[in-house]
Amino acid sequence: MAVQQFAEMTGVRGGVRDGFVPVVLGAILLVALVIQLPFALNHDAAWHFETSFRLLEGARFGDSVYDVNPPMSAWLFTLPAAICNLTGAAPTLVFKLFAFGTMLGALAAGARLLPLAAPDLDDPLFALAALAFALLLLPAYDFGQREHFVCALTLPYVLLTAARAQGAKISPVAAVAIGFVAALGIGIKPYFLMLPLCMELWLFAAAKGWTLRREILAMAATLLVYLLAVAAFAPGYLWRVVPDAMAAYGAFQVSWMDLVRIFATRLGPYLMSTAMLCVALRGRLSPILQACAAAALGFLAAAVLPRKGWTYQIFPVAMYCVFFAGLVLSLRAMRTRYLTILQIAAGILLLSGGASIAAFVSDGVSPDGTTARVEALTALFREHGSAYASITSPRDLHPAVLESRARWASASGVLVFLPAMLNAPNNPAALKVGSRRNRETVAELAANRPGVIVVDGAPAKLGIRQPDFDYLKFFARYRGFAAFMRGYAEQGRIGDFRIFLRKHQPDAWLANRRKE
Repeated sequence: MAVQQFAEMTGVRGGVRDGFVPVVLGAILLVALVIQLPFALNHDAAWHFETSFRLLEGARFGDSVYDVNPPMSAWLFTLPAAICNLTGAAPTLVFKLFAFGTMLGALAAGARLLPLAAPDLDDPLFALAALAFALLLLPAYDFGQREHFVCALTLPYVLLTAARAQGAKISPVAAVAIGFVAALGIGIKPYFLMLPLCMELWLFAAAKGWTLRREILAMAATLLVYLLAVAAFAPGYLWRVVPDAMAAYGAFQVSWMDLVRIFATRLGPYLMSTAMLCVALRGRLSPILQACAAAALGFLAAAVLPRKGWTYQIFPVAMYCVFFAGLVLSLRAMRTRYLTILQIAAGILLLSGGASIAAFVSDGVSPDGTTARVEALTALFREHGSAYASITSPRDLHPAVLESRARWASASGVLVFLPAMLNAPNNPAALKVGSRRNRETVAELAANRPGVIVVDGAPAKLGIRQPDFDYLKFFARYRGFAAFMRGYAEQGRIGDFRIFLRKHQPDAWLANRRKE
């Protein structure tokens, strides 16, 4: 009965009679749940989810929440935040289940659209299994990142575009819904606009013409409403944060040579396997395969344009390479004629993806790994109620702040403009923005007096090119900071993080540490 219900819901054909599709997808889901649920949440996802709680409490995005990223992520995550507030459930658990629900929704939509987008498939089992692997397992530590969500939210649009290239029809309501959902994903980052640009250019070339379709109208209307909503409800973001970011955020950029090296190293196995499959197909790519290539190109452009070199930004490219391989494996003729090539390509993908998953699990179970550090920080923050950290990356800190429900003592999650001051000392605009934000941070700390101050003591800090940079020595130049820190006593470390506690607070944590 469950198999039949799955078949009716998704419209899957082929392989369902024997129950292979739901069994395989169910097994992948089960493994993903086992891998993801016990471990700490991704740091960026934690920060954006944390801001959602603050928005529900009345904070204004762009003012009392200062973030260079657009508010779409924080607004979307108010739904799981509200669930946490209503139920009292653990934030990390609720967020991960919310992410799983989003991925399963994308899989169900993909299964419904696949017969229209790829009518030549003999059996969708491999395609759907590859898609499930890519959405549920491949992200590993990046599960819940913005790139992860945008893949799920825009997948139906990519499949519908492939179907449109073949003259397929779809109900107007479904087309509008697909455009609306895709706009939610694209609105997470301005760079994600490269996806519809590449998809529409490809459709123009493939269909030898272009028409204004309902999904595009819905997408454009949703993005316009989103922009108006930002102007109305988060004006500080447009008129304060964006100008600051344009002046100083570029300090995180790497050289073009480093960007090529980083992305080529990470994407090499995925591009190699895709190239092998293209050779086996002799370049005769069906519309769905061409659409996957166009989507991967759009997401690659979205990752290259900011020039950050952060590997999670190219996750969508890897996802579409895996989906591409699954689509090719779903062609019986390819499995018959080129089985060896397909096996090699699939093996490369499984080894590369499996290595990322294994590294995530290994780090999660390590007594010195990310989850262990987050749990130690969570206990500390829960005991003292409020915290702040001198960091340029939210890793470890914000998953702990989120799970402990401690109060973060600043509008910003990280010292986002500090690298610009240090790396571009001759840039007056960067110095002005960085100095102002530093003064504002010191004032926030003096006003809020967090129970715990954490200082990143690692030799290398994200974006800061000076080795062994010392936050405390740097901020000592700002009026009032030295006096503020005299109210705190250093109490050891958690990983590379130096821990400072307010002197007048009960130091049960310190007593426990001294007993160890």
